[in-house]
Amino acid sequence: MDRATFEVLALGFPPILIEDSKCEFEDKYQPVTLDLPGKKVYGSLCFKAHKSDDGKMLIPYKDHTSKGMVWMDSSTSANVRLYADSVSANFRPTPEQLEALNSMLFKGRIVDLLKHFGYALGGAALIYLAATIIGWIARGFIRNPA
Repeated sequence: MDRATFEVLALGFPPILIEDSKCEFEDKYQPVTLDLPGKKVYGSLCFKAHKSDDGKMLIPYKDHTSKGMVWMDSSTSANVRLYADSVSANFRPTPEQLEALNSMLFKGRIVDLLKHFGYALGGAALIYLAATIIGWIARGFIRNPA
């Protein structure tokens, strides 16, 4: 499970690595591919939506500091799409984020390994149980008490 999610909390903020989180329905999801040494990691940039004055969930895409305004639109609009494309094209994780990402991926692999080991152990126990029951029934039919 080589996946990572980076959140962009607001306009002009750098993406931050987050654990165990996915984009909400109103947020803008932008897929990214990171080339780490020896592997590719697929992930996403998640542009967080903010509630506007009229109650709509909108994503900021342009800053008008001279007027003290921020332009916002829905996650499916062309303006937000262009902004998300621009941020994802220029996105490069920091060395600290890469180190944290490697640690997250390692922990995820250990969890997956333990989970699959449990499945294998459970499967072996079921096979043993089925063989024991079938053997018991078969011995009953041939009247062999062994």
